Amino acid sequence: MAVAKMAYGIADYIKANGTFELMAHFTSISESPNAETEETQYTVNKSKTTDTVGYATAWGFEGILQKDSEGEEVASAKAVQWLEKVGKEQLLGEDCQTEFVRVELDNPIASKENTFYARQCMVAVEVSELSVEAGAKRGISGNLNALGDIVV
Repeated sequence: MAVAKMAYGIADYIKANGTFELMAHFTSISESPNAETEETQYTVNKSKTTDTVGYATAWGFEGILQKDSEGEEVASAKAVQWLEKVGKEQLLGEDCQTEFVRVELDNPIASKENTFYARQCMVAVEVSELSVEAGAKRGISGNLNALGDIVV
């Protein structure tokens, strides 16, 4: 019987303040490869030929900004805290660029113990919303836009 792959089988990490941090306080991280195509119609064909010529990959995210019972930032939320800083301070260029790693915990490498299929990419952070809603947790959303190629 087939078994569905669940979200908890993926571990996403972002380099925040020089350290890889687990993206634990996120409600959604979605990958959009955004394939770029080019169409050509040859004189001998009635139909066009479409070829994939590149990708503009982005990982959309939604996170929750959390504090503990004493009002201190939750230690395991360093990734979302760093992203909040990027948005609040409207950082640009190298100041909003970092490394992103997606590890598939349900896809082990058979020949290497405790090793899993993973992809790494430099990304530019795009914070599109810092939300504050009465009676709700503060949130953050945006995209991690790929800078160059993904490395397996």
